Formats: sequence, structure tokens, C-alpha cells
Amino acid sequence: MQGNRSRDTKPEMEVRSAVHRRGIRFRVSARPQPELARTADLVLRKTRIAVFVDGCYWHGCPDHHTPKHCIQPATNSYRPLLSHHLCTVVSFSETTSQLHGGIMPPLEDNKQTLTSLGAVARRERSATVPHSDPIVSRMSDRSSDTAAPRASEVFCGDAFDLIEKLPESSVDLIVTSPPYWCQRVYEGQEDHNWAVQDAWRREGESLDVAPPYDWYRANGGMLGLEPTPDWYVAHLTEWFDRARPVLKPDGNVWVNIGDTYFARWASIRPEGRQGLGDTGRVRRRTPMGDYRQEKQLLMVPARFAISMQGRRWILRNDLIWSKPNVPPRPEKDRLRLTHEHLFHFVHRPREGRASYFYDLDETEPGGRDVVTVNARSGAHGHSATFPPELIRPRVLSSSPVGGVVLDPFCGTGRALTIAAEHGRTAIGFEMAESFTEVAAQDLATAVSARLDASS
Repeated sequence: MQGNRSRDTKPEMEVRSAVHRRGIRFRVSARPQPELARTADLVLRKTRIAVFVDGCYWHGCPDHHTPKHCIQPATNSYRPLLSHHLCTVVSFSETTSQLHGGIMPPLEDNKQTLTSLGAVARRERSATVPHSDPIVSRMSDRSSDTAAPRASEVFCGDAFDLIEKLPESSVDLIVTSPPYWCQRVYEGQEDHNWAVQDAWRREGESLDVAPPYDWYRANGGMLGLEPTPDWYVAHLTEWFDRARPVLKPDGNVWVNIGDTYFARWASIRPEGRQGLGDTGRVRRRTPMGDYRQEKQLLMVPARFAISMQGRRWILRNDLIWSKPNVPPRPEKDRLRLTHEHLFHFVHRPREGRASYFYDLDETEPGGRDVVTVNARSGAHGHSATFPPELIRPRVLSSSPVGGVVLDPFCGTGRALTIAAEHGRTAIGFEMAESFTEVAAQDLATAVSARLDASS
């Protein structure tokens, strides 16, 4: 007899898709609490809700739980009957580590289950506002008003969702350092689905073809932890496709990307820039093939830049950030990686040459495409904060005074505070609530100091 699939079954995928369409963040195949022995199919942390999707055998379906009805003669395997899977939604307590009675009655009709999950979605959305500080907000729908945002704010949530809420042609500069591929696990990514590629293969797809980000996220995937660099590049460029309407026609984009080497058993830091952290590492198996070979420098920044060019972005500069304080490495057969890339993109026009805002006088002395700035060890628990000396020239040269600067992966908000200090409106997106709180506090301080200085 064939083994039954333990996760990523068709009923589970259907429920995940329904929850995802309603804008709910969830974790897949996770324990509601570490002390609990049972694993839930979906866990909604904010509202402390666990969802269990059980087949006919496990919940004792009177019509199909017997071998006579559950075994397909052709394959001698268990038959997943969508309409007879039991979807149970229960709450759990953070203090007692116990599951409590159903929030809604068990539903044997799968369609009815999907409809009823809308009530859970409303509860989830109502519970996600971090606090009442006006600098920290949650967006609802994209405004029909095309005016630029007037107040500096930090929004807590997924940048893929939040970018679609900003008005069109409202941002002068996007400056950001997204999560690098397979180098660290950030807050909120602890339950990343390390087997997401297996779910993609079960859809009949190849690992060489990256899934859309929405599918990837709905199946427990996190940006920066994709199984291959190609998936990562595809998702990152997909975000910039979504950001294109938001960026003004004369706007600029600066993206900081770091590179890494391939290893079949990838080593990922929970925190700490390369060479600057001494914490333990997460190890996961990365599929080999094509250019993914042992000891291979993966050229992730170059792959990203070329992919952006293919999506109608104009690459104006590959700024090299030289980091002289990178400590020695144990490898004896290669040089140390002591630089990162900052790519400068602008819109590709329908015809003619690209035209955009740029003030060369505000760049580093000499206007060279190599700058030397010490790496920082991080702040407020975030390991990859921008050095002010690196980001300040990008803000001053690539956005006008009074313009809008967006950092969609803002971390603790270093780029935001620099923008606010220099008279720009700063907008930040951040997934981790703790970093959102820090970014909001620092941004509020910078805005207040700017107002005091001008009064």
C-alpha cells in the first residue's frame, strides 16, 4: 500500500488558499505551543487559533472511514475526499499550553468550512494593529487619492501586500536592503516551511520554475529562505513589479544585495552579519544542480540586477560598498568577501532616454562607484542595519527635499530616520513587530527633532 501524505494534502492546500485570500498570516504544520505534542495544519499566532484538517479515517467518518470505501482499487491507496474532511478550529492559550473547545463547530462540508473561515479572518485583522501610535499603522485599501503620503509612518506587515496600498506615483525614492538569500532567519521566520519545494513538485511543477510569491507564502515560505537563488530572485523582482506604479516617473530605486557561496548543506545564521555574529546556525539541505555546485560563488546580486533589466528597469549604477572591517575567515582557498552591491535603478521609458531626479553634488566626494564604509554590528537586536555614512548620500542625491522615501524592508528604520532628518517623508514596511516598534520610536524622534530645528 502506498504511504499516505502527512502534509500538503489537497484539502489542506485548499484551506490554506482560502485563509491566504482573506489576508491572514499563518504558519504551516506547526505546534500551537512548544509543549503540545500535536501539530496543527495551520496556526494563527496573533489570535491564537489552530486549524486541524483531518481525513475520513482520523475523524471516523461514518460513510468513508472503512477500508471498503477509503481504498482505491487501482492504486491501493487512501482516497482523499474533500467534502468529508473535518476542519476543526480551536483556540489555544499562551499560558496554559492547552487546546480549548471549538471556536466554531466542526464542519464536515469543506465549502462551508472555507466560508466560515471569513469570521476568523475578521478576528485576525482586528487583532493585528500593534498600538495606537500614529507613526505605526496598518493599511486597508489603496487610496484613490494619488497625492503623496504627508506623514512619516511605519507599517507592520508583508511588503508584498502593503506596497499595493500606497497611492500611485507617490514615492520619490525606494531604498532598501531586503533579506539576503539563505544567510539568516529573522524574527517571524522561525516556522518557515523548509520543504516548500516538495509541495511545489506535488503540483506537478519543476524546481527550476519559481512559483508566484502568493503561492510560496501560502505554503509557509518566507522571503530570503527560498530553496534556490532563482526562486529568491523571482520573488524579489516580483515585488518591484508591484512597486512600479507607486514610484514616480522621475523616481529612483537603490537596492543593497549581498552574495554568498553554495553549500549542499546550507548554513544560515539566526542573526549577525557575515563574520560579525557568534550565534549558532540553522542547517538545511539545498538542492544541487546547474550552477548550484559546492564552493560556487552564486552571483546572487548579478542575477537580481539582470532579472530587473529584463523586467524593464534601467540599471544606472552598481555601487560597490567596500567593508574594511570584515574579520578574517577560516577558508584557506579563497579571498574574503569584503564588499556588497547597491544597485541604482530607474524607470525604463516607453520611448527615449530615462530621465529622473538626481543630484550628483550630494554623493560622496569624487562621485565614484566604490565607497568604503565600515560594517556595523547592528542595533536593537537587528543584525543588518545600514551605516548612516552609506545611506545618507543615497537619500540626499536621489530624492528632493519634501519628497517621499520608502524602505519596504526597513528593519529598525535606519534609512527612515536619515530621510526624516533631512526633510523627507519616510515610509517603512516591516514584518517583525519588535523591529516595527523600534523603527517607529526612532522615526518619531527624528521627525520631532526636525520640527524643533525648523521652528
